[in-house]
Amino acid sequence: MLVHFSITFHKLLFGVDSIINIKGTYFNHLNWLQQQTYLALFYPLLFTIYKWLTNIWTYSELIVLLTNKKKRAIHDFIAGTVIVRTKYFDEIKKNISDSGNDNISSN
Repeated sequence: MLVHFSITFHKLLFGVDSIINIKGTYFNHLNWLQQQTYLALFYPLLFTIYKWLTNIWTYSELIVLLTNKKKRAIHDFIAGTVIVRTKYFDEIKKNISDSGNDNISSN
């Protein structure tokens, strides 16, 4: 057997497997990419789902950011925020306070 697993109730409940020992000529003769692919077979399902969702979110943020004139990302649209350069902040703050809306903050 190439892989020896240590499984307890909690590991079984949460879908976590720990690889204790990998030995054998099969694994040692694989190149680096094939070894990573082989080890990926033992990832828990939730980690794989998390990895895919994280990649989708990151790349969609990047695409929206690069295709938007104001350089706003998805989280800026969700929160309703706009990034303002410091040199324009005082003028914008003055214009907003004249209109009666004081919901701005400087970071």
